[in-house]
Amino acid sequence: MPAPSSERCEPPRPSRGAASVLPDPFAPVRCGRGQAEKVSRGALKTAVERGLTKAATLICDDLNYIKGYRYELFCIARAVGTTMCTIHCDASQEQIEEFNRTSGAYDERHIRELPTRFERPNDRNRWER
Repeated sequence: MPAPSSERCEPPRPSRGAASVLPDPFAPVRCGRGQAEKVSRGALKTAVERGLTKAATLICDDLNYIKGYRYELFCIARAVGTTMCTIHCDASQEQIEEFNRTSGAYDERHIRELPTRFERPNDRNRWER
């Protein structure tokens, strides 16, 4: 059963301009539950499929902590005939917690939980080079 609309993290459909930015679907207020995150990732993937072209630059601001999800985004880019770049910001747990304390962006529980769920990029996978 889909999450109620108040719990969904649906990104807007990207504009057709030169550059579009899709927001982080892991919104601190609405996400954090497994089903809501799954719906959010699906909505973001759909927005990427709709907005990605050879001529446009699309910035997908997402946690991308699941290796298989990063691969799906790579496959979408490959099907369109364009390239993809994933930027991984490597920070210690202490740095992440300090940044979150100053920004107040995420619930502390999520900040403590994410490192246990994060699948680090691996250079042996061509979609993560």
